[in-house]
Amino acid sequence: MEIQILCGVWLGFVLAISFMEAPLKFRSPLVDKRIGVSIGRLVFTALNRVELVLLAIVLSISFYQGLAVGFQLWGVSVIIVVQTLVLLPHLDKRAKAIVNGEHYGGTSWQHGVYIVSEVLKVLLLLWILIGGRKAMGITH
Repeated sequence: MEIQILCGVWLGFVLAISFMEAPLKFRSPLVDKRIGVSIGRLVFTALNRVELVLLAIVLSISFYQGLAVGFQLWGVSVIIVVQTLVLLPHLDKRAKAIVNGEHYGGTSWQHGVYIVSEVLKVLLLLWILIGGRKAMGITH
């Protein structure tokens, strides 16, 4: 049950930040691209740190309780690792360049992969939240 609650909180963070805050800030006429990207760097760094803590807690609870972890949680784990070690460093480098006024073209492929990974993460967290212990493959 604790795992489901944590995954529900986690899902709320991702939905609020990735699918609400991120696109909406660029709709404000008072926020130019440099300011929006600068804010995004801060927000997504914070989100990533929160997600790493939540992942560590959820996995710790699973292992402590001797629970078998299903593919949904392993999938979320892989997504977080790829985002943290591969995607976010590249996106952060691009964001710094944009904030510093350097010209960057359109969206990078890493940005597209990040968006797809966020959608997959949401679906997996939702599956854990709705399906509970059975969806996670928990055997006790």
